[in-house]
Amino acid sequence: AGVDITNPISVEGQLLSLARLVISEDAAFAEKTVGYVEDTYHLNIVLLRRDHKSEMHPTDKSQLHEGDTLVVLGMPEQLSQLLHDNE
Repeated sequence: AGVDITNPISVEGQLLSLARLVISEDAAFAEKTVGYVEDTYHLNIVLLRRDHKSEMHPTDKSQLHEGDTLVVLGMPEQLSQLLHDNE
């Protein structure tokens, strides 16, 4: 389904994983900003890839589009919600 998720690691008592996903055309957050996704899902976007170019730690104002690849750091529950909203 175009999604990869690492096994969680414990950081300061919290389980965190990295997930890589491609934004679908029906994603609830397509055409939103990086800041919107980070605030809504309580996670961090660490990489945005578009048109064969990667941006590490994109700014909050970076616009997200269908077909963009995101690498996201978060707790399993938040990642699960993000993935669900990308279906």
